[in-house]
Amino acid sequence: SPPMAAEAAPWLIGVGTIAGAVGGLVQGSAEGWKNGW
Repeated sequence: SPPMAAEAAPWLIGVGTIAGAVGGLVQGSAEGWKNGW
């Protein structure tokens, strides 16, 4: 149904953005740890 899709789209975008940010932080921390940070 269109209303549910309209509500889900921004939520999915937000979740994807948060997941990407967290993933980037985790990856950056892991790389820093491997480099002796």
